[in-house]
Amino acid sequence: MNIRALFPRTILGRLFVSIFLVSILCSALIFMWLNRRFFKSLNQEAEGRLINMARTLADQIDKVTGDEPGKINILNNFWQFEKDGAWLQNLYWLDVSGSDPRFVASFSAVNPNKISILPPSAEDIEDLVFSNINELEKGRVVMPDPFSAADSRRFKIVLFPLLDQFQLLDSVIGIEADLEYLHLSAAMREFFLNILVAVFLFSLLISLLVACNFSQKTSFLVSQLKEIEKGIIPAGGDLNLRELNLIHEGMISLARELELKDRHLRELFARKLEELAFTGAAIAHEIRNPLSAIEMHFGLLKRRLQNLENASCGEVEEISTQLVHLRLFLESFLNYSRLVQPQKEEIRLADFLRQFIDSRKDLWTSLEMQLQVDPEAVILFDRTMLQQACDNIIGNAAALAIPLCMQIRFKKSEESWKLSFVNNGPLIDEELLARLFTPFATARPGGNGIGLAMTRKLVEAHSGEISCRNLENGVVFEIEVPS
Repeated sequence: MNIRALFPRTILGRLFVSIFLVSILCSALIFMWLNRRFFKSLNQEAEGRLINMARTLADQIDKVTGDEPGKINILNNFWQFEKDGAWLQNLYWLDVSGSDPRFVASFSAVNPNKISILPPSAEDIEDLVFSNINELEKGRVVMPDPFSAADSRRFKIVLFPLLDQFQLLDSVIGIEADLEYLHLSAAMREFFLNILVAVFLFSLLISLLVACNFSQKTSFLVSQLKEIEKGIIPAGGDLNLRELNLIHEGMISLARELELKDRHLRELFARKLEELAFTGAAIAHEIRNPLSAIEMHFGLLKRRLQNLENASCGEVEEISTQLVHLRLFLESFLNYSRLVQPQKEEIRLADFLRQFIDSRKDLWTSLEMQLQVDPEAVILFDRTMLQQACDNIIGNAAALAIPLCMQIRFKKSEESWKLSFVNNGPLIDEELLARLFTPFATARPGGNGIGLAMTRKLVEAHSGEISCRNLENGVVFEIEVPS
């Protein structure tokens, strides 16, 4: 069995269990200590005093021989001396030598603040004597358990045996003391049960206060993490808890480290883009000049060949087509290698997409479009770049699926907005899917692989991301940009 499963999984639950168990343990230890050091000490003191009283009476009675009134007078004197102490309740001398027990003398205290308790009846004493007869006949003092009696007769009782000349039990001196501490044990048990209820409520209250305070501080740390996620270095602050302050300081240090690394990456990325733009422009320049010369001389050659009867038009047209393709590829590569600086503006997305689709109806005749865009949705984007991105995504899908069914969906949250293009085109090979947005990767017949790479570049210029994944019956392209 996993012991961890017994512990709550919330901070409130664990605090409550911990505080409650510790409080119960402390209360139990205090109860045991009081019971041992206080109650038992009082009990021993009371027993010793009652036994000494009974022994003193017995010694005085033994000195009086054959004079019962004299012995009763001894008891009376003792009672008169002790009754003002307010702790003796009953004093009696019981003759048990005959067939029936007989009270020789009996004295009872009357306390106006309490109900007067009469001496025990002969039957009560007979039960006490016979239940302890073996000890009494041996001449041993008996202290009956007060908790075996009813609450109304919960007294400290000592039975002192008096033996005759043959060492047989002759009579018994009984002393009963009404001691309040005898009620202490029951009162302590009741008090302990009340303490349990108080401890439960106290533990629950403290746990709620601590958990709420801790939850507030945790929520503050989570908000700080969200600021770090947005690239904001959070300000310092005192959370009034050393451990959480250390975590907060660590988060601030981490945010600064991430900001430095992010700045370094942006600078490195900018340099690479500049190098790419310079390299692309240089390559395009070196290719464009010879290509222009080739196109010019091929035009002259084409006019001369047109005058020849045996000239092959097929080869001439093929060369012309390849030159056009090379020119288009060169222009696409040059556009990809250039630095892009978006001019952001607010675009009402639903109106923009309708105008865009209407302008392409003649180009994509088999295109079936479904817009799932809020008419009031507005995004911040470069209008020309958004049009180019839509051209590349929808154009690639239109070239692969005829007829084409395309759903354009839009979803916006506080952190970002997402524009999805879902089509029913054929699935893309997983190997190609992994590098779909890199240059020269394409599944489109006759494509050069620059369009989707350029689309990613345009989206990234807006600090966004573009992704593609296969669905069960098609493909989805998703553009996600921070709000």
